[in-house]
Amino acid sequence: MLNMVNAIKEKYHEFGDAKIERIEYRLEGEQSKYYMLSIYLVCFNWPSEKWENVRLDFWDVFVFRYVDTIKLRNSVVFEAMLVEDETGIICDFYPIQVDGLGKLGEDPKSSFVVHSRTIAYEVLSPID
Repeated sequence: MLNMVNAIKEKYHEFGDAKIERIEYRLEGEQSKYYMLSIYLVCFNWPSEKWENVRLDFWDVFVFRYVDTIKLRNSVVFEAMLVEDETGIICDFYPIQVDGLGKLGEDPKSSFVVHSRTIAYEVLSPID
């Protein structure tokens, strides 16, 4: 999955100025059940220098925290943290700066964080 995380980060960096349009959280699977989270975003593709409608899909979600706050109602992301560790994928849409030099870390009080086993993305449409 590290290749997918790197591909997403290469295209969208830290999702600066992205807008969260919609969040879908559901139980999937016929035999073995797992939670899936889809996040629909308008975000900037740095290599193409264009805005895009994108869907991030998180499969086998084992931590999902969403706290309805004024910050989330605004739904604009300043910068998000997307990393992979030994447990899986961690995406914190409102992380903390851990070193004062731009390094991001998961905020234990974050109002929107996802931990999952896998991640994928799909460009739904470009914005002209």
